[in-house]
Amino acid sequence: MEDAKAKGVYIAEYEVLGGAIIVDNQKYDVRKTWVEHAWRYSSKGDQGISIIPEYYNLQVDFVASEILDRYKKDWTVGVETSLLFNKSGPHSIYAFIQSHVPDTVVVPIQEGIELTSANQTIIGEVTFVRTPASSTK
Repeated sequence: MEDAKAKGVYIAEYEVLGGAIIVDNQKYDVRKTWVEHAWRYSSKGDQGISIIPEYYNLQVDFVASEILDRYKKDWTVGVETSLLFNKSGPHSIYAFIQSHVPDTVVVPIQEGIELTSANQTIIGEVTFVRTPASSTK
């Protein structure tokens, strides 16, 4: 989150209801959650950035990295490509949000990674709620 603020792409902090993501009775504590403008470096070797219009990143940073040991092997946050979380660092995952930054985001947790399976098994959900005082806009 501090990096997003330094780059000028930070929008708002969110909290995970319950403070953790729970999968198969395993609790993964969340350190920070925030939304930032989607961005990329302006050119190769240049430290400037350009914002990708109408796209945002919902970032989730965990207290410990164990969540990533099983992520996308045994379970996945998200059930469709429009809000599927990917690894973004040693302790974090992220998803693209398109068009607007919602106040609340509810995301199913599914067993495995098969997005098109008719036998998709939902094993939980996680709710992200925007923290009103954290917004820069």
